[in-house]
Amino acid sequence: MKCGKDLSQKKTPHNPRKSYTGVKPFTYNECGKSFSQRANLLLHERIHTGVKPFTGSECGKSFRQKSSLRIHVDVKPFTCTDCSKSFNRKPSVRRHKRMHTGVKTFTCIECGEIFNYKTHHTSYQTIHTLMNRPL
Repeated sequence: MKCGKDLSQKKTPHNPRKSYTGVKPFTYNECGKSFSQRANLLLHERIHTGVKPFTGSECGKSFRQKSSLRIHVDVKPFTCTDCSKSFNRKPSVRRHKRMHTGVKTFTCIECGEIFNYKTHHTSYQTIHTLMNRPL
């Protein structure tokens, strides 16, 4: 494989080869949209059916995804072990931990400026795009 990713072993409950190669065997017949994982098809189906199985106990507001309900009620089950700051999603605490380790993984190809977060890097790149645009 050219990119260097080792896909010979199953690393997660789903088959990583399907999502990596672009194979999308799960199709929602009503709209024709396809997905690489069955779970994503089921989430999409809720858009069409209007099913919102996760309901706030105090306000009664319903959501299609459990994570959306957690955000709504401000539940933050994931905690940084370094500073005790809490987050509602596991990837958020992973991103946050970069601040403590000093890891800076995103570098501007134009000027070499280094960023901890991809979003900061992406928005910074627009500065160069705007500066290099003809008037």
